[in-house]
Amino acid sequence: MKGSVGVESEKSKGSIFWIELRVTIMRPMLFDNSQALIQLETHGGKKGTILYIEDNPSNVELVEQILSNHLPNMRLINNPNGRRTVQLATEYLPDLILLDLNLPDIHGPM
Repeated sequence: MKGSVGVESEKSKGSIFWIELRVTIMRPMLFDNSQALIQLETHGGKKGTILYIEDNPSNVELVEQILSNHLPNMRLINNPNGRRTVQLATEYLPDLILLDLNLPDIHGPM
């Protein structure tokens, strides 16, 4: 993508990571194709379960809105408690797990 990545790290202080990407202008034709794909999937009636581990109500509301508009047959299971992820995944056997990495009870990947 002709960009760059970098890191600066100082022991006992932390690290800074960055990604720089070129600015591009999306052509309307590409946008129209992606919208057609979303419409095709919506009309395809795909069913499934998504486990969403998220403590921010605004983020949960956004994902609920996106799913109801584009994939209404998907069931969303939400829980703000990261420590329950494995238990909920075992119970519901989701097709997809979305996991916030900055939760009140755990931080970072499990």
